[in-house]
Amino acid sequence: MQIEFTATYDVDQVLTFSLPDKSVRGRIARIGPALSEILQAHDYPPVIRLLLSEALVITTLMGSLIQKSSGQLTIQAQSTSGVVELLVCDFLDSRVRGYVQFRDDAILQQDRLPDLARLFGDGRLVVTFDMAASKERYQGLVELRGASMTQVVRQYFIQSEQIPTVLQTAINLDGDEPAAAGMLLQYLPDGEEGRTRLDTLDSDFGWSCIAQLARTTDDRDDALLEEPGLRSALRRLFPDEDTVMVHETTVLQKGCRCSLEHYDSILSRFSKEDRREMQNEDGVILVDCAFCARQFAIQD
Repeated sequence: MQIEFTATYDVDQVLTFSLPDKSVRGRIARIGPALSEILQAHDYPPVIRLLLSEALVITTLMGSLIQKSSGQLTIQAQSTSGVVELLVCDFLDSRVRGYVQFRDDAILQQDRLPDLARLFGDGRLVVTFDMAASKERYQGLVELRGASMTQVVRQYFIQSEQIPTVLQTAINLDGDEPAAAGMLLQYLPDGEEGRTRLDTLDSDFGWSCIAQLARTTDDRDDALLEEPGLRSALRRLFPDEDTVMVHETTVLQKGCRCSLEHYDSILSRFSKEDRREMQNEDGVILVDCAFCARQFAIQD
């Protein structure tokens, strides 16, 4: 296998690759400092840190399917009956952000993620692709059922996309630097445009082998989290493949887009009367950013 090894520990990166002999395209991602910055914005309990970390790496993998500057991916989980009321993550131009709104509950102090039904009740996950070039919006909805967000999103691909997909994630929040990693594989024998659907897949032995091998990462999280380079992680994940083509490495950043100019532009859409009602006694409108926990004072 011809893969160039990297000497450093790759973090805040997405690597795009393909297995041409198996008609597979993939992404492998690892988030470190950007994840730490997002988690530090709020005083999240252990379960919420785990939940948000997993959601962020999933959002990164799915968002990287969109060509740069071509659109935005948003995943939103909402519930009126669960401990977690709202989870929102989005990916735009290699920038990822997210936050969680929740009620206080002893379950959130556990060191392992409980079943999602206990967190969200009858919640739903909405996946939205906003395509900038065509100005079109694609949306899919799936129930929040299972042991993890990874399981939910796997069901989304079966239900909404009908593209043969393998999704794996690994989270490590112990130690000084939190880390989240993941891999997404899709079977696309006819290229980006002509996608083979699930009902035509059974005859492809090559994809079955790759999918089964990839699923074993559930027991080999070290390949996603501990291998220094993302390219060397691919070597460990697919040792028997003759050709693994690495196409692009994208650097990730925390993606909060809040600024005085941004909120001033939003407030300008309201009437003078509405803005006056928003003002405090000093004539200032205070705007809180839920993503980064900053407050902006806007003089109208």
